[in-house]
Amino acid sequence: MLAVQQYQQAVWKQAVFQQQLGFLCQQMNTATVPVLKQALRHPSPMYRYAGALAIGNRRFAMQEELIGLLQDDDVYVQQMARQSLVKMTKGQDFGPLPGCACSDEEEAMQQWRDWWRANPLAVKSLTAISK
Repeated sequence: MLAVQQYQQAVWKQAVFQQQLGFLCQQMNTATVPVLKQALRHPSPMYRYAGALAIGNRRFAMQEELIGLLQDDDVYVQQMARQSLVKMTKGQDFGPLPGCACSDEEEAMQQWRDWWRANPLAVKSLTAISK
């Protein structure tokens, strides 16, 4: 009986987490650029994840901020930053893969930066932000 209760509690916690994350992602999809920048620096990975998702969805010219998240301690944040970069580049993918070594993360970050430098028209296709 205890195992069933523990399972039910775990399922409930997961549902609450998903509901909170969904709400936060909705909020970030209408957030201002300063709010998104704050979210990317928030101590909670949920905020960083939602911010990275919103930047990719809205195609904001914040590629350098996303590239910085490729070294995030949270693999979900890291991979959402990667997915947003892939979306913004219409399919380019330089990684990093989940669970890779730090050197691979740094290499991926450099490849992303090189791609953006080599493709100025792609930068112009993004939604401009005021600094």
